[in-house]
Amino acid sequence: MTTRLADTRALTLADGEKLLEQIAHATLRIVREEAKQEAAIARAKSRCADNTAGDRAAVATHEKQLTALILAHPEWFRKPRKHRTPFGTFGLEKATRMQIDDAETLVAWALENGHDDCVRTSHRPDKAGIGQRLADGQDVPGVALLTGDIAKYQIDRTLLDEERERCAAE
Repeated sequence: MTTRLADTRALTLADGEKLLEQIAHATLRIVREEAKQEAAIARAKSRCADNTAGDRAAVATHEKQLTALILAHPEWFRKPRKHRTPFGTFGLEKATRMQIDDAETLVAWALENGHDDCVRTSHRPDKAGIGQRLADGQDVPGVALLTGDIAKYQIDRTLLDEERERCAAE
């Protein structure tokens, strides 16, 4: 990095060499400290992954079991849709997802009918525009709206925050 000195006092070449040496040593100390910190963070993340591997596997197993339970008994979640516990909620949530089966047909239809809001400049389907056409009752070829229940759970954020605070205080 080239730096233009604003102070034009007369310095000897030896003074310049000494200043450059001081800058270099300080910069090397900064780089060394940053590298140590990055290495420490990488080691800490690795230890965290090792220490939580069992719990992550347990969460994955329990998630599958809870999802299966919820989907096997939708009648339990009619009203209310979610069951509240001291640890959070679980139950059913309405989900609607747009599935584009034939993008080429859809793009051609949108361009022929002047529905620029259904396609992007690169001529890919735009779900927001298509959704509006469907909401307006138009028949949009190559698109189907899939509606149904999905299993959902959520851990109470307060519990998670309290756990983080307790761990940070240790």
